[in-house]
Amino acid sequence: MNKIILSIFIIFLCSCSQSSISPVDDYPLLKESEQYFRKAITAEEPDRSEFFIRSALSLEQAAKDYNLDNGYLYYNAGNGWFKSGNIGRAILNYRKALNRLPSNSNIKNNLELARSEVENHIERIEANPIVKTLFFIHYDLSFQMRVISMIVLLFLTIACASILLFNINKIIRNVQYILSIILLIFCISILIDISSKEQGVIISPEVIARKGDSEGYDSSFTRPLTEGVEFLLLNERNGWFFIELSDGRTCWIPGDTADLID
Repeated sequence: MNKIILSIFIIFLCSCSQSSISPVDDYPLLKESEQYFRKAITAEEPDRSEFFIRSALSLEQAAKDYNLDNGYLYYNAGNGWFKSGNIGRAILNYRKALNRLPSNSNIKNNLELARSEVENHIERIEANPIVKTLFFIHYDLSFQMRVISMIVLLFLTIACASILLFNINKIIRNVQYILSIILLIFCISILIDISSKEQGVIISPEVIARKGDSEGYDSSFTRPLTEGVEFLLLNERNGWFFIELSDGRTCWIPGDTADLID
């Protein structure tokens, strides 16, 4: 298992270089994270968990300080949090990683494993597999990739239209029709993401959900919500989040007990 974890980290380092990110030595926080990660591999508890936490924190800080929008970075941060027992932060980072690498099976598997550890098991409404297959563009391509594809398709469509102005060609016209349809699909997919509500994850061990935006309101549920519970953000007021759980129930929670997925 330790070799597998170490291999994952090495894959991350390689992916950074392949994604136009300079070598780890150019970023002290990445180097620091790698060192903590290696220490965690051979350490005993409680040092082992502490090293994994420090490794994950260094990766999260690196993403902010160096503006590294890299799915493998969040994936490894999620691994660090998961190995240290912080399920909420693990799910948060796995979700961030999946947003950037939506077809990565390792991220999907680790996310599902982390979700299975959440104490408050709330049924999730997943898209039908057939729907996911038919609309793979929306589910299997990252937002950034869809935007890039949309721009390329737009230029190709305009190029075809320009050619048709001077030479009416049946083949070119058919190509333009096909490109226009695909372009429309990409545009709809992007608009769906832009119009979607923000999502988040509870990262505090336990949170008492309230019926209003202060501790003076009654509890919404008989049991507290635990870390790892995912939600849609409906509103934000006075430092409180009005959220919708995956089963449709709504409540208010303190904003500092959760974090949003970007």
